[in-house]
Order: sequence, then C-alpha cells, then structure tokens
Amino acid sequence: MTVLDLRALSTAVFGSGANARTELTSWDAAIRGGLSTTRRVGVVSLSPGAGTSTVAHQLVRAVAARRSEPVLAVDVSTGTPGLAARLGAEPVPP
Repeated sequence: MTVLDLRALSTAVFGSGANARTELTSWDAAIRGGLSTTRRVGVVSLSPGAGTSTVAHQLVRAVAARRSEPVLAVDVSTGTPGLAARLGAEPVPP
C-alpha cells in the first residue's frame, strides 16, 4: 500500500493529467486492493505460573467476540491447567 503524497496531489488535480496518471493509477490500485485479515498474536512467558494462559485466554475471548470467523488458539506450554482447560476444549497432543 502506498502513502498519499500531498505534494503530488496538487499536481494530480491541477497539473497535467498525463504526468499524474501513473500516480493516480497506483493510488487506485492501493485503494481497491485486498487487505489481509489474518493476524497472529503471541503471548510468551519466561517462567511458569506468570499468567500467560490467563492473558492468552482473555485475548482469545476478546478477539472471538469481535470476529465472525473462528479463532485458532495454540498453547505449547507444559503447565496445567493450560489454555485448553480455560476455554473448555480437550487438549490435543502434538
């Protein structure tokens, strides 16, 4: 995605149309182009029992409440109870 250059905008509007055609074409492509809706959020702890699963649990709940698509949560910690227990899901072995 390109950033709108305000100095070039005046040239595009009031200057020669042939000179600004390239700029306008790239702006149009940037505006009409698709955007990725995939986001990855990681929660890391340096020691067990620091509340990582609690933070991840609240984060997953907040994201899931605002999305219509499913949310994937992955817990790689060895401690119990992990994120699966907090979400009411069965843990799946690796």
